[in-house]
Amino acid sequence: MLTAEEQKLSEELRHTQSARRRKAAKTIGKLKLTNLSAPIFEAFLKEREDSRTWETQACMISSLGRIQCKDALPVIHEIIVKNLEFDAITSSASEASVRIESIHTPPAKIALELFKNGKHSVQYGALSALYFDKVLPSESDMEKIIDAVEATPRIEPPGMVGDLRELLICLMAYWPANFTKPYLEKYSSDANIRKIVVEYALKGKAYGPKEY
Repeated sequence: MLTAEEQKLSEELRHTQSARRRKAAKTIGKLKLTNLSAPIFEAFLKEREDSRTWETQACMISSLGRIQCKDALPVIHEIIVKNLEFDAITSSASEASVRIESIHTPPAKIALELFKNGKHSVQYGALSALYFDKVLPSESDMEKIIDAVEATPRIEPPGMVGDLRELLICLMAYWPANFTKPYLEKYSSDANIRKIVVEYALKGKAYGPKEY
């Protein structure tokens, strides 16, 4: 049975205004209200019929990942397979996939699989999931993640979309300093990386995107 707050959020998911639906979805994800898995998944299936509400769709997918809604996986995989580049919905789907599948598989390994054939949006979403959840992989997987990011092409001009290397640096703030220091120092003079991001990471702090 839903609480009064959950019932209200469930109703907001059906509101005529996209902004209200988006706000409800964000709250569900932020508070990890698993009781609302079915309502938000149903809301997303309806939302995806309107391409104009891509921002709300991306938000709903992210929240489905936060609450680890397994029923959403087939649809999420369908989005990932399309592999659209520089697409917010695709990025959110990749992020959600890592979170949901981490119920049974280490998140770093899921992210590495997504990197193999994924374009920028799939890669950025996978890496975002590790960053937002402060994932500490095995040293072997840390090395593989670095290699995977290093193998990606630079985005030109820099700053136009999320930079994978900069996001990785933010993630490294949560990894052992003795492991990350050589890598971080290498990028301290990189013109495409904001110096403050590296400086924060060297201190064990992340200067990166906020989830909420």
